Amino acid sequence: MQYRVLLIDDDQISGFISKKYVVRSGYAYEVLIAESGPRALQIIKNQISDKQPIDVILLDLNMPMISGCEFLIELAALDDFDIKRVFIIILSNSMDEDEISAALACGANHFIPKPLDENSIFQSFEQYQIWKVNLF
Repeated sequence: MQYRVLLIDDDQISGFISKKYVVRSGYAYEVLIAESGPRALQIIKNQISDKQPIDVILLDLNMPMISGCEFLIELAALDDFDIKRVFIIILSNSMDEDEISAALACGANHFIPKPLDENSIFQSFEQYQIWKVNLF
């Protein structure tokens, strides 16, 4: 099965590499990219109005303007959007347990440390498959 994926990362190189791994995994039929939280929120609002939902979000934890956690709070507050139906994967260079726990408490489902590799992306999509079965 393939999914619509939104990748949110302010680092263009990291975003390029992440997209490459997501595409190679075979799990994505479309990968949208946003370089900031506000841009990602706009993409999601457009997807809501177009009735084309995002299935998976890969979210950089530490971004300028709004952090990953702040993004999740704003995302949860959107009208006509159910954050519980989207699998959210946090990406971060930080291995700070408190930061990771806070992001998971804000609504993320999974964590992958940077730098990413193909195996971590593949395992995350496998987690999504299990999560989705349990959700429905």
